[in-house]
Amino acid sequence: MSLSLSRMLILLPALAISAAALPHAPSPPGPTVPPVKCLRHNPSVQNGTLVDQLWEQNCDLVTKFLNNAFTAAQAAQTPEGTLESLQYYFVQDYYYLTLTVPHKAYLLKSLNKNESAAEQTSAINETVLDMTGDLEYAASFRHDLTSPDHLNVSSSVVKNAKLEPVLREYVDWLGGNTNLGWYLWSISRLPCIYGWAEIAYQLNQSSTTVRGTKFVDEWLTPNLEWSYGTKLSVELQEVLVANNNTETFAVANGLFRKALAYETAFFESALGKTIKG
Repeated sequence: MSLSLSRMLILLPALAISAAALPHAPSPPGPTVPPVKCLRHNPSVQNGTLVDQLWEQNCDLVTKFLNNAFTAAQAAQTPEGTLESLQYYFVQDYYYLTLTVPHKAYLLKSLNKNESAAEQTSAINETVLDMTGDLEYAASFRHDLTSPDHLNVSSSVVKNAKLEPVLREYVDWLGGNTNLGWYLWSISRLPCIYGWAEIAYQLNQSSTTVRGTKFVDEWLTPNLEWSYGTKLSVELQEVLVANNNTETFAVANGLFRKALAYETAFFESALGKTIKG
């Protein structure tokens, strides 16, 4: 039986509404929303470089990283931004330093087999020197960690510390990335080596940052240094032509995003924590 004319007239408005709601139905043009752009403040890293592209194309995770709850609480000295929480983070960071030292040795597996014996020996010697320097820095870091003039954490606390699961995951992930070679492994470290100075700069400019605290003295002020991020950016740029293409950029971008997430989670794992002897 066909629909009566009156029933068809009643249904027509409903049909029109349904058609307009279909996913493929065209919608009226709206205002163009410009893409979100994450500002960088390092004056020595040029626009258009690899670091610049990675930073600006991942603004969602960059923003979370820059505004992580741990450094924000420490800077503003909120109830969760305690001295014990800061001490807890520094103990974890000390173990990050020591546990990542072997990664440079792992990179030797990716040496070009076509290089001469002399070139390979030179690379090995350079790696040994780098690792020695890293261990010396870690020893200096531990000295400040336990010094009454700095963070005043007891040696027994450092020795008996339990590592955060995110720290173990992060270190293992970085170690695994050495199989990708120096270029991609270094990109995995960009949020730490380049990004910390951006956090420090932002907090140093903030009116809510409380001055004269251990956080400012021990973390913020020492990280107001652009040179480490600049150096790595230059090194990556120097080998960019030999390493970068559409495929490797996608891999690099994925590694950068993962590293941002790890760094943010690592910071926030110390939020409100207390150290135990």
